[in-house]
Amino acid sequence: MMTDEQIEQLLARFFDGATDNEEERTLYRFFRQKELPDRWKPYREMFDFFEQGMEKAPAPKRTLKRTLRRAAGIAASLLIMLSAGWWWTTYHQENDKIYVTRNGVMLTNPEEKDAVCREIAQQVHQQYQDIVNAFPDEATREEVKRILGVDCNKPIIH
Repeated sequence: MMTDEQIEQLLARFFDGATDNEEERTLYRFFRQKELPDRWKPYREMFDFFEQGMEKAPAPKRTLKRTLRRAAGIAASLLIMLSAGWWWTTYHQENDKIYVTRNGVMLTNPEEKDAVCREIAQQVHQQYQDIVNAFPDEATREEVKRILGVDCNKPIIH
């Protein structure tokens, strides 16, 4: 049985990349024990991974940061699509060749086109609100709003 001091020395050498194969096998055997002291349990999974030849990576853990990034990406995509639609309608509204098709019917009347664009903007805005409201606590929701820089209490298009 190895002493804690011996294990600490071997671990220090291991993390410095100074262990030989026999010392590494000693560490693998030690961390494979069923009755491992609590102090050493955090290392068990890592040494099991190394001993298996690092063939499979551990599954990534779901974290708040990762969830925020995913939500921010979705919201950013929606905002880009909305911005492109707003730009298109703003700069091409006076052009008679521009039209909107709704349920297979071509709309050329500017008021009808505006109404459709506003409806789409409202749907995008609602999706943004749904993303923000999917987070369980208010602090997280406020952080998502701050990161995305959009106030979901204000309508996107007036």
